[in-house]
This record gives sequence, structure tokens and C-alpha cells, in this order.
Amino acid sequence: MAGKSDDLAKKLTVEISRLTPAQVFDQYQADVEWFRSVTQEGDRRFIRESLALLRIADEKLWEKRTSKRTRKTFNTIDQWINEEGGMSRAKVYSLLRMARAYRGVPERTVMALGYCRANELARISEYRQDDTAKEPNKTFLKAIDKTLKNRMDVTEVKLMVDNALAGEHLDSRRYLSLELSIKSEDYPSVAQAIAVAQARTPLENPDSPTANGIHIVDICKDYLLDPASAKILKQLEEAGAFGNGRFLVED
Repeated sequence: MAGKSDDLAKKLTVEISRLTPAQVFDQYQADVEWFRSVTQEGDRRFIRESLALLRIADEKLWEKRTSKRTRKTFNTIDQWINEEGGMSRAKVYSLLRMARAYRGVPERTVMALGYCRANELARISEYRQDDTAKEPNKTFLKAIDKTLKNRMDVTEVKLMVDNALAGEHLDSRRYLSLELSIKSEDYPSVAQAIAVAQARTPLENPDSPTANGIHIVDICKDYLLDPASAKILKQLEEAGAFGNGRFLVED
């Protein structure tokens, strides 16, 4: 394999070296355009993956699939993800979280955005008053329209979203300070999780308490998307766990 790669590298080197200066620039531009087209196609395919995952999750389509390993139908979506998901469980739930933000938005519009821009804009939709709402909020829809109308790139979209989230109409400016005690040997796991969250959603002053708080909230939201966690949460809510008085959760 290494020999073939070396031969290909030599062939490409020879071919480029034989080009005229004008041809070198033409070839360079052609390669740049090729990579751009491939990136755009990948962007659209991520959207299709996320929308397909949303249908699989919402309609429980995984219940109709048979495991090649056990020859039985899958009991949970996690079983299906582990065997047929084709990507990490964390990535699947990340795509699901984004797709849920676009409920009520035409599929062609989401496809036009592409994954990178759509993922940034989804941060605005999380400020809906009701997470189960079937229609996106107006601020979210206006941001989508502005992105497509002005042909904004990912960097411009991110800046727009950051500015929108800093607005008084989306931020209550009411904060709670929580004090947590963590074993020293467990701290690296917490730091790594926050580092991953910062990489996924970069924030200014990432070491500030507010930034850490935003990332911890995102991590908690992702955790609650897990079907097992969602089931327990529903039981707790029905048992009155978040109100006053005692509660009991049945198995």
C-alpha cells in the first residue's frame, strides 16, 4: 500500500512540475473547487442523516429492525445505534438534538443551510418557551431567513447567533450559582467533558463560571435526550418529584 501511495505522490509531483505557471494556477483552483464541492456535499448529507435519525427516533422505526447478531428485533434505540448506527452514540444524539430544533421547518430549507450553519442556528431554537412546540419561534425563523438571503458563511452565522443569544429578549440575565464537590480523581472527566462542549460550541472566556455553566447545561440536556433518562424523567415528573411533597417512582 505504501508503495502505491509513493508512486501516486511521485506521479502527481511530476505532472504538476510539467505544467506551465498558468496551468498550475488553473489546477490549484480546480482542486480547491473540488474540495469545496465535497465539503458542501458532506454538509448536506449530515443534514439528511440527522433528519433520518429523527424519524427513526420519533416513529420508533428501530423496533422494526432485526439485529444481525441476536436475530431478534431491537429493544431500544441504543441497541440499534450500537449495531447499525455507524457512528458514536454521542454523535447520534448530537445530530438528533439539532434535528429536533428544525421541527416545522421545511426539509428543503434545512438542506439549503447545510449541517454547519444549521447546527449553529439550532442554538437559537433552544430558547423556545416550550421544547415540545411543533412550530419554531419567530427569532429562529428570522435567523434562518437572514442566513439564506444574505448567503452568510458559518463564521458570520456564528457571530449572528452569539449576538442574538446575548440579547435581552433571549437572556433573562437571571443566574444561579451552584457549588459542587468532586473527587480529585474524577476532575479530569469533568474537564474533558467541558473541553468537548467548548469545541462543539466555542464561547468567549471559556474559563469563566458563566461559560462553564452554559457547557454543563448543554451536557445535561444531551444526557436527558437518552431514552432511558427521558423515561425516568417522565416518571419523576408524573410522581411530582419537582414539586412539593414526597414522591415515589415505580419500576
